[in-house]
Amino acid sequence: MEMFNIVDTKTSNSFWNNQKISFNLKFNVIQYHTNTLGCQQIAFRNGKASSPSCPLCRGCDNPIHVLSGCQRETMRKMVIERQNIAARHIVKAITGGDYEENGN
Repeated sequence: MEMFNIVDTKTSNSFWNNQKISFNLKFNVIQYHTNTLGCQQIAFRNGKASSPSCPLCRGCDNPIHVLSGCQRETMRKMVIERQNIAARHIVKAITGGDYEENGN
């Protein structure tokens, strides 16, 4: 019980009170914590899917699999390409490109 005396409630609740964090993101966090985040494993448990496996890689499709991303080759390539696009935008911004400061 002594731990509760040292918890900073303002910091502890900042995620939930932060207006910049969307309701959907907060809802996903609640679903993850309550083990109800949409995935094949939960759909199978509720009789809504024929298998608890990921339909892409056939691995165990649980909330961690959903949040960390399926490791099937196609999915990995999509994630890498998305990261490459973001990196190109950053390089372009650093080197002046379309994001060059206009002196205002």
